Amino acid sequence: MQPTSSYCMLLPIPSCSHFISFPLQLPGTIMAAAHLLFSREYLRCSVCLDLFQNPVTIPCGHSFCLGCIEQCWARLGAPASCPQCRTFFEPTPRLCKNHILTQLVQDLASSTLNLLVPCDSCLGQRIKILSSYPACMTTCLTHLGNGMDGLAHNSPQLTEGAERQCLRHDKFRALFCTTDQSYICLECLQEEHKGHSAICEEDGEKQLQSFPLKELQRGIQCAEDEICSLQTEMNAIKIATLRDKEELTKSFSDMIQMVKSAQGKVQHFMEGLEQAALIRVEVKLQQLMEKREAMLQSKEKLDQLSEPGSDMQLLQYLEGLKVESKPISNRSCPAEDFGSAHLTKVLTEFKEQLHHLCKKHMDRIMQKAFEVPVSSRELLPGIQNRALLSMKPRRRADFLHYVRKLTLDLNTIHRNLFLMAGNRKMTCKLQPQAYPEHPERFDHFTQVLCQERFSSGRHYWEVQLSGNQVGIGVSYWSIQRKGHERSCLLGRNAQSWCLEWNSSRCTAWHKNQKTLIPKCHHDKLGVFLDYNAGTLSFYEAADGMALIHTFQATFDEPLCPIFFLSWNSFVTIGESSANTTNFQKQFSADF
Repeated sequence: MQPTSSYCMLLPIPSCSHFISFPLQLPGTIMAAAHLLFSREYLRCSVCLDLFQNPVTIPCGHSFCLGCIEQCWARLGAPASCPQCRTFFEPTPRLCKNHILTQLVQDLASSTLNLLVPCDSCLGQRIKILSSYPACMTTCLTHLGNGMDGLAHNSPQLTEGAERQCLRHDKFRALFCTTDQSYICLECLQEEHKGHSAICEEDGEKQLQSFPLKELQRGIQCAEDEICSLQTEMNAIKIATLRDKEELTKSFSDMIQMVKSAQGKVQHFMEGLEQAALIRVEVKLQQLMEKREAMLQSKEKLDQLSEPGSDMQLLQYLEGLKVESKPISNRSCPAEDFGSAHLTKVLTEFKEQLHHLCKKHMDRIMQKAFEVPVSSRELLPGIQNRALLSMKPRRRADFLHYVRKLTLDLNTIHRNLFLMAGNRKMTCKLQPQAYPEHPERFDHFTQVLCQERFSSGRHYWEVQLSGNQVGIGVSYWSIQRKGHERSCLLGRNAQSWCLEWNSSRCTAWHKNQKTLIPKCHHDKLGVFLDYNAGTLSFYEAADGMALIHTFQATFDEPLCPIFFLSWNSFVTIGESSANTTNFQKQFSADF
């Protein structure tokens, strides 16, 4: 005989303060089935959230439906990974049926909570227990007793049993099918409702009591916090804009004052030159006037000596007059150096240089100060083009506003890297190149740094990749260059971040930690560095700019673009090349 356990359920009597006791005599096998039902969460697949269908267990210990795990792996591609703990498996493990879980699911499906025991008033007829009254006497609804006619009407607990009885399987409908919005029994779940999402009544009541209200309150609080944050951000933007406007006005006023000061200095200098030139001319004029006066006096004297009888005195005077009348050496007039044509030429050159300076540096000033697209002509009124709001670029045209021209540092390039096309393309060859010795050169791993060092702002560059394996990313200048240690390789240390590419997949590396990126077949990539935000992102360089991977970090030093190439791999910096295949064929012959 199977052991039994006794349970009682209490229902209030509407006409008094007493309760009705419902003793439930449960056989041991039924108790085990009930325990399985209460433990149903352990028999649900974490992918479809339904009871296991052909359960299998993978090497990490988690179990799933056979169809669910096969569908996940088919969608994600190689290598296979656990949908729950994200553990990777290489090669893909063989899926075997878990017979224990299968049996537990079958036992749960065949169990019943629809307990049928004899009613004390029905002379042996086995019906569902609804109540016991009085003295713990098992009683059906029909024989609940005199004076209790209104109890069934006033107590939903009693009437619900009859309404929840499954007519097809003659079992209590203990589950609620959320797909069809109806109550079902366990056998219904295995037949016409197979594959549907179902919950038990207890779970539904718990969700009704806790989940919606808490989630709603949490959503309201999050919305209020977000509104407050946005209002604070708007106020901060207004304050920052006002401060920047004041600083802008002051800066341009200072520059205008500098130009006016330069104008005053030039005018003062020209006035000094004018005064000096006038003094020299006045001195020369005075000398000429004195000379003319002397010559007039000499002429008058000659007229007097021209009278008869004064020949000897005339000859003596003429001899002295020759000495006095020696010509004063002529000098070029200083006024020739102060012509209006010369001044106009100097001022015209100054204006042209000032105009060129403004045109060349104004966009750079705006980009550095506000992080806006380079062309100021695109700054139109409206929220979509606010200069002070640094919007995240989405299209390729937006990224090209931050494009940078990279220059390979020949002092760091490995000897097996071969440059071509004006140092815009490179490949890895077996024959070392004749690069001079330098302490900053990579001596083991075939890598090269760029001369550019980014310590703020946004920066973008594109690369065309082909061949066996290529690594692209950024690194601190302090990366180790000498030796065979793995820490010298890009992404295997704390000083660098990289994306390793080959024709079948990509992997992201940092601090020697690998992140697999499935189904990455792009051969033209865009690298976007937002130093201030601490992000390094890799995109497919196309109109859609599909995101491949993003690193989030706090950068402490200036960052340099860096490249790693394996044998017979090619990299083109800045633009795609239609002749990449030709280069491969040409240089593969040399290997």
